[in-house]
Amino acid sequence: MNSNDGESSQALYRARFPDLVDIVDDGGTLSYLCLVDGRPVVRHEISLDGTVHRPPPQQQLPWQLARAGRVLDAYKDDTDEALFEELVRYHRGISELPGEDHYVLLAAWTAHTYLQERWHYSPILCLYSVSDRGKTRTGQGITNAAYRGIETETLGPAAILRWAENLGATLFFDVRDPWHRAQRVGGDDILLKRYERGATVMRVVSPGKRPFEDTRYYQVYGPTVIATNEPLGKILDTRCITINMPKTGREVFDTVESDDGLALRERLLAFRARHLEAPLPDFPKPAPGRLGDVVQPLGVVVRLMSPTHEGALLRVVAGLQTQRLTEKSSTLEARSIQAVGSLGSNVHRGRLLVKDITARINEGRAERMHLSEERVGPVLSALGFEKKHTRDGMAIIYDEEKLAALKREYGLAETEEEPQGILTRVGQFVRGQR
Repeated sequence: MNSNDGESSQALYRARFPDLVDIVDDGGTLSYLCLVDGRPVVRHEISLDGTVHRPPPQQQLPWQLARAGRVLDAYKDDTDEALFEELVRYHRGISELPGEDHYVLLAAWTAHTYLQERWHYSPILCLYSVSDRGKTRTGQGITNAAYRGIETETLGPAAILRWAENLGATLFFDVRDPWHRAQRVGGDDILLKRYERGATVMRVVSPGKRPFEDTRYYQVYGPTVIATNEPLGKILDTRCITINMPKTGREVFDTVESDDGLALRERLLAFRARHLEAPLPDFPKPAPGRLGDVVQPLGVVVRLMSPTHEGALLRVVAGLQTQRLTEKSSTLEARSIQAVGSLGSNVHRGRLLVKDITARINEGRAERMHLSEERVGPVLSALGFEKKHTRDGMAIIYDEEKLAALKREYGLAETEEEPQGILTRVGQFVRGQR
């Protein structure tokens, strides 16, 4: 990257490129704060591949710009630990969350938005409850402190694609029933892929052009917050950290204005400048499966900024794991596993008939709620059971090891595990991955 503070009538607007900390206000002039030899430097324009670029106009950047001098001061004088403690205090003043540990979660999530290029996954943060529980206030507080935070009530693909690809923005969707609304406007694929770096969606942009000239693939990755009164779709929910917002007993909260998070964002940009290219600590997946994948970046942040809070984050992870197991245990997949496990005496020559499994699932259910073999069979296949045709109908190969593993996966083990037991297991999982 070459830099040049001179004027250029041919300059193009650009808001993202390698080594960019952010676009800042340098005494009234929009400027780039770039890393040069590992240190933040202000540049009014930059040259990339022979083309001069400048920051877009202020009206195209829908957040209050950080002041360059304040960021540079924080780079010299601030510490990660002091910043993390201030983030915890900030979120505690704005929100009523299920417990003290959740303020550590929000602090880590906010900080992770400033190093989004370093993660393979960015967990979608879902604020879920009935009306009037502080979802919007909490989401606004997060947005005001996050990297390039934008609050929106639209799920229109055109706007989201531009915010994602051109700005790398943190997006807060304050939308009733976001999953079904996204499906209606054709943006569900964007929501599903926001959590994974490198993910793209395809759009036909010029239908009249020749093949391969009529389409474009957009980068959609970026930090995402959703406030909703309705459950998310089953697939989207696996990409989320869900906070069930409690009814508050507090009378007074800190105000949430657009510039309330400015001082924090200036400190967080200094944090970004310190760590955008520096090595990060190792933090193994804190839980099995996708939950561990999406929470891992938050563990890295906590270990980097304030390791004394690792226990708080692991307690939140244990709670999320318990919640997911509880929800999975009431699904059709779980009922199918339970039915298979209860029919060991029906196994003949290592096979168990699908019609027997279906009958067991239907026991105690109103006839109008009965499931068919055609409905149950594909579920058993999806769970990994091998199927065979027999003289008496379709059957699965009865596999005790597979059945035991599925029971553990779906929270159906013989002895129900208490949250403390899951916390211990999460800690063991982390230690075992080191």
